[in-house]
Amino acid sequence: MIQRLKQLMWFALLAASNSAVLLAADTQLPGTNQIQGVVRFTNTDPDILARLGPPGDEGMRSLAVIAYTDPPELLQSTKLVQPTDPLSQPYDLTVAADHTPRIFNLYAYLVLDSDHEEYWTAPVTSGPITSNPPPALVNLEECVALLELRYQRANGTPVAAAGGRALVYEISPTPGLRACYLTQPAGREANYVVVPSNVELSIDVEADTGSDIYL
Repeated sequence: MIQRLKQLMWFALLAASNSAVLLAADTQLPGTNQIQGVVRFTNTDPDILARLGPPGDEGMRSLAVIAYTDPPELLQSTKLVQPTDPLSQPYDLTVAADHTPRIFNLYAYLVLDSDHEEYWTAPVTSGPITSNPPPALVNLEECVALLELRYQRANGTPVAAAGGRALVYEISPTPGLRACYLTQPAGREANYVVVPSNVELSIDVEADTGSDIYL
């Protein structure tokens, strides 16, 4: 079920991107412009930085920046990036533009921790964009928290989980899925999850121990 959810999310992303390209072509918009910026973790805590960056290297492995307009236009553009730094990565994204100023919403989808974990940044809005330079500047910066999940029996004895999954939802101020991992390497007695800081969250956790699944 969870693997199917991941497939559906990627399918929706690709379908929306393809639809946006067709819409831009059908309406024959006269020009484009660029949105540029950086996707970055803004943490200063050395322990968190050491886990996300070297030597932990559990930060950004790959990412997609998605820009979209509100209805009724429903234009969308997506840029896939392979980061060279697990903590910070510049990007540039081409969007449809004409002489009428247009506002885009942007967020980044990040794959973390050797492709085991996924994270969505909070959406931000661009300034008014037209087909004339200069490019718009939009930085997607997040100060994240690390949530440690410890697998233990009722008496406190650690349990090496054969696998596990977690879904992290923001409750407020902006409800929605913000982080997840759908597979976990076997043998872990604990797992760290990158989650947004300073927001209210709910988390669904599943741990597999042999033939038992705990939710």
